[in-house]
Amino acid sequence: MLCVGKALGGGIPLSAALFVRRDLEALWRLGPEDVYTHTHVGNPLACSAALVVLDEVPRLLPRVHELGERFERAGWRGRGLLRARAGNADEALERGVLVVPAGDGSLIQATPPLTLSDDELAEALNRLA
Repeated sequence: MLCVGKALGGGIPLSAALFVRRDLEALWRLGPEDVYTHTHVGNPLACSAALVVLDEVPRLLPRVHELGERFERAGWRGRGLLRARAGNADEALERGVLVVPAGDGSLIQATPPLTLSDDELAEALNRLA
């Protein structure tokens, strides 16, 4: 089972569970009370947004691979656009780049949007050099 969320709704709260084996599907069945009390259940707007996201993401993947290779060449480790390297988040912020502290605080994590432009990446990498 793979639980996904956040980006799936394109910024609108949504989560989903993906099952490899059909017999695991029963684990995710909701009771009547869950339909009314769970933030991420069955919101029509979020589901519509997810359909758009699921349609668009495959078209963005070649670009994600290209940008990921640029991060790799600049010393960032990871996959796609989820990257980390040694650094300090406060120092990065002082240089005008918003990153997330990771690990024991000696790492910084970059999680840019799938629509990151060449110029935006170049500027961020230059500011962090």
